[in-house]
Amino acid sequence: VRTKADGTIFAVTAPEGKWIRKGKACFLRGGKLAFDIGWVGDAGGKTRIADGRWHHVAVTGGSPLRFYVDGKPDGERDLGKHPDPKGTVFKIGWTSTTFPGGENRFRGAIDDLRVYGRVLDVAAIAALYAKGKASAAGGDTCGDGDRKSAPAAGGALTHLRLDGVCDDASGSLNHAVPHGKATFEPGVHGAALQLDGKTH
Repeated sequence: VRTKADGTIFAVTAPEGKWIRKGKACFLRGGKLAFDIGWVGDAGGKTRIADGRWHHVAVTGGSPLRFYVDGKPDGERDLGKHPDPKGTVFKIGWTSTTFPGGENRFRGAIDDLRVYGRVLDVAAIAALYAKGKASAAGGDTCGDGDRKSAPAAGGALTHLRLDGVCDDASGSLNHAVPHGKATFEPGVHGAALQLDGKTH
């Protein structure tokens, strides 16, 4: 991610309207990573990343929930295990009309977003960060799948490269549908999704 402001990176909540009980949101608060499970609790990271530079960020687990910034651990807290409420959707760049408060739409750029069906450990997060740095230096894409193959066991359930399109490269067909006009800018790996605080 690259931003100078607080705002939602992703959320699992109702498609529209207010924040819901046991909804989940990953956002920046005070320039640092934060994660909230509605009416359960929240957790926060330690490193300020709203500095206008690119940062690799990851959130894993739930019990405990762990933050990573640029391949390194950045704090943890046990919030327990809570299944996603029925009827929720995965949203990028916005949570709800009432949470996390103020203007919570993301303003900045997001590149190469992935969702896994397993908890990645410290070594896996560090490897993804290192692979991303290497591919960016070589002008290559950073991926563990392509648009035609089914996801490998333990691979990403959703992999949005955001290289000018919002298609899922994991093979799971979890394509993103922009609300508003999606625009792109040069990113770490090819292009990146540019969010202006209106589109999500």
